[in-house]
Amino acid sequence: MKKFLGILFLCLLWSNVGVAAEELNKNCIKKGTTIFNKEVKPHVTKNFVTVMYFGCKSMASWYWHRGKEKDLDTSHQVAYKKCLKGASEYKIETCHLFSINDTIVYGKDAAFVAEVEKEAKAKLTTKATEKLNEYCIKKGKKVFNEKAKPWAKKKEFALVMYFHCTGKDDSHFYLGYEDDYDKANETAYNNCASKYNIACHLFSINDTIVYGKDDTFVAKTREKVEKRLAKISETRKKSGSGFYVYKVALSENDQEDFFTKKSPTTFKKITFKEEKSIGGIRKAEKLADVGKNKKKTFKSFTFAAEYEDNITVEIFIEYHKGAKNFERAEFLASYYANMFGQMPHFLKLYTNKIYVHKDIGKDDGVWYAVPNKREFHINRSRCARDSSFVYSRCAVVMMHELAHILQELTGIISPSKWNKARKLDKNYCSEYAKTNSWEDFAESVMCWVAVRHKPDKLKKDDVKKIKEYLANRFKFFDEMNWNVYPVES
Repeated sequence: MKKFLGILFLCLLWSNVGVAAEELNKNCIKKGTTIFNKEVKPHVTKNFVTVMYFGCKSMASWYWHRGKEKDLDTSHQVAYKKCLKGASEYKIETCHLFSINDTIVYGKDAAFVAEVEKEAKAKLTTKATEKLNEYCIKKGKKVFNEKAKPWAKKKEFALVMYFHCTGKDDSHFYLGYEDDYDKANETAYNNCASKYNIACHLFSINDTIVYGKDDTFVAKTREKVEKRLAKISETRKKSGSGFYVYKVALSENDQEDFFTKKSPTTFKKITFKEEKSIGGIRKAEKLADVGKNKKKTFKSFTFAAEYEDNITVEIFIEYHKGAKNFERAEFLASYYANMFGQMPHFLKLYTNKIYVHKDIGKDDGVWYAVPNKREFHINRSRCARDSSFVYSRCAVVMMHELAHILQELTGIISPSKWNKARKLDKNYCSEYAKTNSWEDFAESVMCWVAVRHKPDKLKKDDVKKIKEYLANRFKFFDEMNWNVYPVES
């Protein structure tokens, strides 16, 4: 009986009649419609139901919240609960259901709302709902402990893991890692749901496995993370600094087609020079190796790549001992030469050598620059899979490494002017940029190229934030009058 009354109460809350009779005035409806068009409608996706609630007394006294979940009821609960909490600060007692997915339902009758809800449920992607078997649960726990839990140490992020598995030969995990729980959940689920037509299960939130637990446990775990993130955000607001847009400049969602194999390139031709063994090459196959003084002998095929404007670069393709494959090496040299040709002109000018390390199949895919030698290194495992997403991700990383080489040329980049610009800004393009001035420069260059020359590849809200956060850095870059050809504007 209690459960029935609870459901009935929620139904009344979600309608536009019954609980509170206060109506939104015309200004409030106008304000709500503006927010819906700018902040809600663009985020509607097929795998979720997006619900907006809105409380308003005037144009200056209002609050809203969006719920974006995999089922309609949860979306209602999340949006309504959070809207009420925020609206209470403005002494607003009621939040109204304003929209469901891409349809404004405020002011419509119950039959209209019911029909929109029916359509919203029908649009959800239908997938198998089988529970994970014992093997899959064991596998999920192992993946969680090895791949997810170590990342949960950074308390300023929400880490969400989704998992799907049908048996020993078919198991995959997907992580969402954002400074907002909803974004992390959406990223992980969308990546999981878009791959295979089998069930995607919420497996963990931050450092806690929630698979198999009841809804109350999951809700409390989520709420704990959201409270901590809200506290961190509030602290940052008070200090006015430390904000950032991405974890790493150009988040993975934006990388998907930032560069493609068909993007304009200045690459002209590749020529084989010689087979060569080079001693004393830094060995860094995974992130843990960075900073360590490991060396190796680099057995390679050497190629010369030629570009427009008389730019040339040497490309060294490493091969496995006793397993030479010249045709494969030539293909890889052309692959990375074409990618290099897609980079902005001002970043290509100062690089002389590219080392492409052999694919060992199990590394982190770390790439690194050696600025004093005007060279950078590629661990091929990062680009082992042939897909548009992988290509774009690798090209974006290449741009980052080339920026490192540029920064060390102090005759071009004034350290004092650069440091003055970053101190004036206080905020960052990415969380990774906060590491030091070195990473901040590379990340900021990437964001400058994106905002100034490919803003259509970014979310409008991200473009706005980047311009605000990096105003002085952008002024510094703008005054360099860099040539970004062949990057399209």
